[in-house]
Amino acid sequence: MANFLLSPPTTYQRSIDTLYNPYNTYVLGARTVSFVNKKTPITGPGSFDNASFLSKLARVMLASICIIITLGLVLCCMSTQNLLDLDIRCSCIDDAEYVYYYPPYLYDPSIFSPKPEILFSSWDHLEISTHLIRLSEKHSDLFVPSLYTPSTCFSIERAVLKDLHLYDSSTQSVLDHPDSTQCHHQNNYQDYPHLADRDCQNFRIYAYPLWHHPSAHNPEEMNSMMLSTARRGFAGISHWTLVIVNLDRREVVFFDSLANFINNRLIDPALNSIATRLGNVYPDANGALSPFIVKKVIKTPIQQDSTSCGIWLSLFLDKYLDNPDYVPPLMGGRQAQYFLQEFLETIPQRPITQASDCTLNVLGITCDQVENSSNML
Repeated sequence: MANFLLSPPTTYQRSIDTLYNPYNTYVLGARTVSFVNKKTPITGPGSFDNASFLSKLARVMLASICIIITLGLVLCCMSTQNLLDLDIRCSCIDDAEYVYYYPPYLYDPSIFSPKPEILFSSWDHLEISTHLIRLSEKHSDLFVPSLYTPSTCFSIERAVLKDLHLYDSSTQSVLDHPDSTQCHHQNNYQDYPHLADRDCQNFRIYAYPLWHHPSAHNPEEMNSMMLSTARRGFAGISHWTLVIVNLDRREVVFFDSLANFINNRLIDPALNSIATRLGNVYPDANGALSPFIVKKVIKTPIQQDSTSCGIWLSLFLDKYLDNPDYVPPLMGGRQAQYFLQEFLETIPQRPITQASDCTLNVLGITCDQVENSSNML
């Protein structure tokens, strides 16, 4: 193999006068043909263009092997999961750190007026739950789930059935009709401090933020991933979605700002099962029993970054409670960021005023923060 790898290129006999005489004269037709057929020469021992077919094939294979070996060495030093969860935010360059003393060429500041900077942090379970409590003060028929344990695509069906008193925890069986004796909300100050003095029969809309990590393929892996993510304090590639059960409209609504982040093979069976079970319990206006409607709101991703999923689901629930037919409009990246910023600017004007001290403590909100929010109005 070494012989044809290093075989000299094929050369052609030319005169010194033809190669180096700049004043060489050509017949017009011959000169035209010469320029058409002329190719930038790559000469010398080992030239790829002049090598034989076997030589080219061997070189391509060697290059591919070198690339594979390099990637293998990288994976030996760092696992695939660490690569997926790698926090690259510290490596991003912030343009605000640089001061440009001279504007770019032909740049007129009077023509391009500066836009306000968009700054907001991501919302996790605590911020999402806080906003749900805020919405429940305005919408008394809104059920806010556990403030301590988020639901997942594996646990959402059981969570819905338990909150609707359709699940017997002692026998772990589904009931045909709601049984108020199966209520697990009362006196549960860790998960449901906000329901201590509420009548569970008055709720008509149930909202469930769903936490998901694509590396988990069963309930055990999902719970383990959730705990490790909470310990690290870094979301990685996890994502928040929303499931809404509306008893009056007989619908199960699924909102995902990334459209299809959760595999349909995982989320669709859960949504359809919820719709079927509730349809056999809650009849329509004519008294007929039929499955609830399953509605996926987002067909095209509207989230333009990797951190705003919690804000998007909170915003959508806010809009849905005022208009159940609301669908977020399609918008560009910059427009979407301004859309979120406008929503966040309304939060300080909507303080939580009716929550108990126990609920505020679970949410990490002090009495001073509540009082300061009220004084801002």
